[in-house]
Amino acid sequence: MRSEKIKHYVSVLILVVMIAAVAFLILNLRSSDDTHSKEVGKSDVSKKSSLDDALTRQTTIGVNNLKKDTSRKKLSDNIQALTKKKFIGAFVATSGEKIAFAGQYGYANATLKNTFKLNSVFFVGEYQNFLNTAAIFKLIEKGKINSNASLKKYIGVSSNLSVKSFLVNGSDLYLKRQNINRVTANASTRYNLKYLHKYSTKPTGYVSADSLIKAVLISKIMNMSYQRALKALVITPLGLANTRVYTNTATYVNDVKSYKYSTDNGTVLQDTILPMDKTYFATNQLQMSVSDVLISSSKIINNYYFAKKYNVNFEKSINNINGNYKMTTNDFSFYSNVMGQMFSLKAARNGSKMLLTVTNYPNREINIQSESTKLFDILKDD
Repeated sequence: MRSEKIKHYVSVLILVVMIAAVAFLILNLRSSDDTHSKEVGKSDVSKKSSLDDALTRQTTIGVNNLKKDTSRKKLSDNIQALTKKKFIGAFVATSGEKIAFAGQYGYANATLKNTFKLNSVFFVGEYQNFLNTAAIFKLIEKGKINSNASLKKYIGVSSNLSVKSFLVNGSDLYLKRQNINRVTANASTRYNLKYLHKYSTKPTGYVSADSLIKAVLISKIMNMSYQRALKALVITPLGLANTRVYTNTATYVNDVKSYKYSTDNGTVLQDTILPMDKTYFATNQLQMSVSDVLISSSKIINNYYFAKKYNVNFEKSINNINGNYKMTTNDFSFYSNVMGQMFSLKAARNGSKMLLTVTNYPNREINIQSESTKLFDILKDD
């Protein structure tokens, strides 16, 4: 009997020890993940600027705060021309830390009768690459990445390129578009990079793996999924309120819908919603509000996010992405056209003046980049 009791006590003791060990392991893993996240971001949360307040304390669009009478007249004439051309969309211009002028036409979501607002959320296309690039420079600044070390060291990719060379010149790694989403499991830090192949020139049917590599690098260094890493490293520190990675499981009332070109006796009809194109990991899956695009670009351009000493290589990296970006010592411009949603961003290199124009309707009489240039010229001359 006594022997049986001893065996029983020993069994219970072993069970308790095993449970305690498992609990300790789980807590340790969570603590490690959270500590790493806080370590990167705890001192990096940008202070709210007056521009943050100006863009977030109001949601409606419709302002003309230009100083010069001549500028106000030019803006009025330009708005009349846009109205005549049946422009659908919105534009917001900032000067310093104030909204200089803004206007909106048509619906962001015609079904809900939602007009364009500062918190209207749209697909930003390659702007996701811009944010990923900035995030990597932030990790370099924090000492989490050695820019002279090889990519292979951090993510195991078959390339001897240094991180710096990769950012500035791009890689020679490509993959088939249909394999992009096979590289990752959404909530994981495990990536299957066997789909990436090295070529001297891009083969037919392949796309550059550069944007994907940046997302994988961020995820690996942060030791968390890309979605969580983006939130910890970019969204929270920059104070972005309406930025999210798209999933087909959730919709929001402030989502912008895209519309097919349709008119009736000269009247624009927003009556046919365009079907969604497929989203690809780290490529075209990011959605942001009008205000979040302006706030993020302002803070990055103004070096709220990382130090000025990284500007030269950051500019080279941005100009290397594709033809949609242009960054010089004086100006920054970007254009995106994904999911039937187009937007143009123009800014002075010091961030003192910025203009964002967005549309969800393919008006054949309007070139959004040309119209943005006209509006930005008015802003610069004021």
